[in-house]
Amino acid sequence: MATEETVPVVNHFYRKVQRGKWKVVKVVGDSLAPEYEPDDLVLIEPARDSTVRTGDVAHVMLNGECLLKVLAFRRDRDTGRLLELQLPSLNPGYPELPVTDNDWFHVIGVEAYRIQRGRHFEQERFSPRGLW
Repeated sequence: MATEETVPVVNHFYRKVQRGKWKVVKVVGDSLAPEYEPDDLVLIEPARDSTVRTGDVAHVMLNGECLLKVLAFRRDRDTGRLLELQLPSLNPGYPELPVTDNDWFHVIGVEAYRIQRGRHFEQERFSPRGLW
């Protein structure tokens, strides 16, 4: 169920959401902790407007469930063909989620900005690209 709340944000963040192209998602759970904490807000740029790369934090749909996860692609060096897609967690207490040919998977969008709740400042994009 959608709820409304007021959050202090900078103007460029607000304008992108107001135009209806970008979405805001709230972090639930701690699989991306300590970088992302419950109730942090993440501005999501639609996947059609961005390039999706390994290390991006993305809003994805996996078998009917919406998730905020890191993307980790493994490609064939010669052909560039996708060999494997994993959704690793930043929190070591959670396993990587493999995405197989039997899964229904869709990238909704990628993180553009994050507001850390309770810390009252806008956090620039976190990029774990160097981790995979």
